[in-house]
Amino acid sequence: MLLGASSLLAAPRSSADTRLEESATAHRPTRSFNLSLSMMVEPPLDIGLKLKLELPGRLFLATTLGYMPSSFVQGINRAIIAYGGYNEQTGDLVRAGLSSSLIFRAQLGWRPFPRRGFYLAAGYGFVALDADVSGNKIVAAIGAQLPPELQGTDLLRGYAVRSTLHMIHAELGWRWLAWNDRFEIGLALGFAGTLGASTEVTPTFVPTMPVPVGQYTKLAASTLDALYKSYVFTPVMTVSFGYRFF
Repeated sequence: MLLGASSLLAAPRSSADTRLEESATAHRPTRSFNLSLSMMVEPPLDIGLKLKLELPGRLFLATTLGYMPSSFVQGINRAIIAYGGYNEQTGDLVRAGLSSSLIFRAQLGWRPFPRRGFYLAAGYGFVALDADVSGNKIVAAIGAQLPPELQGTDLLRGYAVRSTLHMIHAELGWRWLAWNDRFEIGLALGFAGTLGASTEVTPTFVPTMPVPVGQYTKLAASTLDALYKSYVFTPVMTVSFGYRFF
């Protein structure tokens, strides 16, 4: 009896048993949640960090915090000027306004295929701009003549420009996993555009003629808002490298 039992235990598995085991291994469920932190370079928009949480069903939520380097601002400006969007004087004002920017974005995305890295995502972006601009750039950009009472005044001194942009963005991309699925590399192409803008221009000095100076600052603010909404639309390329915590 013992010999018979040993023989049964040592009997080779059938091909059907092997196929069943391989099938179970191939369809073993993967982890439902994944959290990753990535460093991102997204010319000509920003450089920043992205926190992403992937949910069951391959849906993911992501937030990005970054800033826009001056080289990116210059690239946007040169492209718009080259295509006749606005002139050099207006470009100087836009470049000054975008020189100090903080960008926050939220995304909702989906990977349609369980065993492929392709994904699509869309979301909302909030851009906070804060810069000091000289008055001569404002006057040159708005294209208005100074009234006689402002000739020779301190209108051309410095101004603080604070703008808020509301943007939408969408992208198609691919992600690769490496080193035991702990590291994530991504590449994507997308688009970002401005839906709304709100700008405040205030003098950094005490104006001797507050009423006309106030009129010009309001005109400058509305001019910048119109420029942002008309021209701050750009294709975006994303390169990222991140670490998956779980």
